[in-house]
Amino acid sequence: MKRQELLLDRPTPPLLFFVLDEAIIHRLVGDEYLRQAQLEKLIDMADRPGVTIEVVPFSAGIHRGIIEDFSILEFGWTDDNDVLYFEGARLAGFSRDEVDEIALYRELFEEMRNLSLGPKGTRDYLIEVADTIR
Repeated sequence: MKRQELLLDRPTPPLLFFVLDEAIIHRLVGDEYLRQAQLEKLIDMADRPGVTIEVVPFSAGIHRGIIEDFSILEFGWTDDNDVLYFEGARLAGFSRDEVDEIALYRELFEEMRNLSLGPKGTRDYLIEVADTIR
């Protein structure tokens, strides 16, 4: 948490984009108190400059981009290549030199963003869900 604060409270924090499947909002991990705290943390994070959180609703159906977790790290201030990190049921890995593979995941990410509720719609949705479990 301290590392997160240091990173996000910099004068020029990194831009962070998250796309979540609606199922993650409804799946109970821990107890209701923890769930409420997690929703409030998401809402607080969505209010931060440079942080974009979007939820893909159930109504969007199944999308190939939600089958596995992945992150794309872009380093605009350096000559380093972008890095793709992905997790599946069987393996986790990094890809840095596979330009076509990284482009495929970037495309999946943008498709999911287009299916999402958008940043404002997501924030409103998170508040609505948090209010129903208070």
